[in-house]
Amino acid sequence: MTYLTQGKSYTLTNIQPSHSGEYHCRARNGISTAWSRVVQLDVQYAPVNVRVEVSPPGSLAEGSSVNLTCSSEANPAVDSYTWYRRTGPPNSSSLVGPGQVLFLASLDPSQTGHYLCQASNSLGEDNSTLVEGEMEDEIEIHHGLILHVLIGVKALAVLILPLVMVWAW
Repeated sequence: MTYLTQGKSYTLTNIQPSHSGEYHCRARNGISTAWSRVVQLDVQYAPVNVRVEVSPPGSLAEGSSVNLTCSSEANPAVDSYTWYRRTGPPNSSSLVGPGQVLFLASLDPSQTGHYLCQASNSLGEDNSTLVEGEMEDEIEIHHGLILHVLIGVKALAVLILPLVMVWAW
């Protein structure tokens, strides 16, 4: 129990989710002490802090699979997660599908783009930061949020060329 203030009333301003909880007051005089009934304060809000976790983390090869998992804080709880992919101008995105987890199987160049998750509840929605999928030679994940899908033979050429030059010399 946390003591908040003394006086007949207590006013909350700039209500935040952290204000949720049970409240009651105590009245006392020189003879006795009495407690009010407990009042539950339930602060509701649209999704915030929408984030994406990439699993498995680290580098992946073409043909690998990856899970993008979306999560958020909200009250009431998020009732839908939706994935979008942007491959062109910043405001043009295409729907990938619903669900908290987006499973990208057998990674290939057709999956190039910027992925984002939208979390929604009855009070609103919010988007994650972009998860980037860019095709070249291998998949690299930077800071757990940026996914570079890199395919081709560039890495092989870079590794083999010095060996061929040494052998030919």
